Amino acid sequence: MRIHTRTLVHCTHYKPSKCRSLCHRTQDLAFLRSLMERAQLRGFINQIHLIIRLQPRCYSDDFRQVGLIGTLLTGQAQAWFAPLVETSSPLLNDFHAFLTEFEATFGETDRRRAALNKLYSLQQGSRSAPSYTSEFCQLTFDVEWDEQALRDLFR
Repeated sequence: MRIHTRTLVHCTHYKPSKCRSLCHRTQDLAFLRSLMERAQLRGFINQIHLIIRLQPRCYSDDFRQVGLIGTLLTGQAQAWFAPLVETSSPLLNDFHAFLTEFEATFGETDRRRAALNKLYSLQQGSRSAPSYTSEFCQLTFDVEWDEQALRDLFR
């Protein structure tokens, strides 16, 4: 899924000078410039959550929160989103239900299994130990293993 780099729609209920300082422009968000893969969706959604929490006045209701995501989509994701707008789908007014559908369509189908597969094949190779350790730790969040099992797998 490709993310678009247009400027986000500004808040309409605040003075423009205040809104410009509150609302990010998509050009300022590095994650919006790349072609997203299923594994990257989690980071994208987390960044959306942060934008909403950092700018609660701009994204004060579910419709604006879903709209934030909708304005950033291109390609296949935009094609998936278009019928929701055209039919005034109830998902546009329910951020959590929208995210559930969005993640089911574009996210990892089995996050745990994907993390396990990556953990089993993960090797340090020529990269630094901190880089390897960081990736290992990130993957462990999605598996439910005890500390001893994870220590045995860390190599």
